[in-house]
Amino acid sequence: MKLIEAPQAFAPEPLPADMVAEARAQARASGTRVVDALEALAALAPVEFAARLATTVHFALLTMNDLHRLHSAFDVLPFTEAVQHECLALRSADGELLVAFGDPFDAGVRAWAEERVRAGFEFRFAHAADIRAYLLRHEESMHAMDSVLDATLGGVDTPADAAQSLSIASISEDDSPVVKLVSSTI
Repeated sequence: MKLIEAPQAFAPEPLPADMVAEARAQARASGTRVVDALEALAALAPVEFAARLATTVHFALLTMNDLHRLHSAFDVLPFTEAVQHECLALRSADGELLVAFGDPFDAGVRAWAEERVRAGFEFRFAHAADIRAYLLRHEESMHAMDSVLDATLGGVDTPADAAQSLSIASISEDDSPVVKLVSSTI
């Protein structure tokens, strides 16, 4: 399967190597992320910056439109871990597993994902703001589900209740992948 990529007449030009080197130096001096320093130096629109950075680091780009067409795979990479590491697991319509990350200069996140995700997958780059927006949208829908569940249970949340209160934190704390999947689905 070819990834959902917008047809392009040409590949975007990579960011200049001297700009990347300057961003690395600025990031070290200021204690910020290289990707953030580079975006500030490039002074490009986020979509253009993401496309040029993807070309520079040799990763396929997922745009916000691509993220919305793919399906979240929180059963593979739980929501709380996705938020913590600013990356997320996604499935294409034909079941291909992808892991999108927002900082191509943070090799630790990629190493962590390779260790954490047990199934075969391919890495993709997405602008960090797009990943945050995607996760925020899913968090809002999870909170909406919480309010529906709360209304169904009558808002009573005591130990004597027969129904268990579900939260993002309680779902991610459970060790069983099956329980996580069922809980997050509910």
